[in-house]
Amino acid sequence: MTLARLAERWRAEADILRRRGASVQADVLLSCAGELDGAATEAELEALTLAQAAEESGYSVDHLARLIRQGKLRNAGRPNAPLVRRGDMPRKPSRLPGPEGVTHLGPRSSRQVVRAIAQGGDQR
Repeated sequence: MTLARLAERWRAEADILRRRGASVQADVLLSCAGELDGAATEAELEALTLAQAAEESGYSVDHLARLIRQGKLRNAGRPNAPLVRRGDMPRKPSRLPGPEGVTHLGPRSSRQVVRAIAQGGDQR
């Protein structure tokens, strides 16, 4: 399950809770879904150094630099100090999210996502 699907599921569950009279709990779940969406968007927009992007993407620093020079990858930094937005960078197939929805963005289960949001950090 992707993070976007998880947030969508939490919103659907919040609707059910609200119909059953649990408005406070529904509001909490909606708040968590909104924070999850915001964190995912922020992570996708984060500008990474080529070394950081190489580690996350599985491609080498040289390959990413070549893609920037060729105009195939947008430079989010300056000409002599390139940066790559996480959401723009390519990923080797071995680095793509798995069927369980494990991504580079952090926690691996919905319980861990809720804990991370509640505690304001990544709980691996």
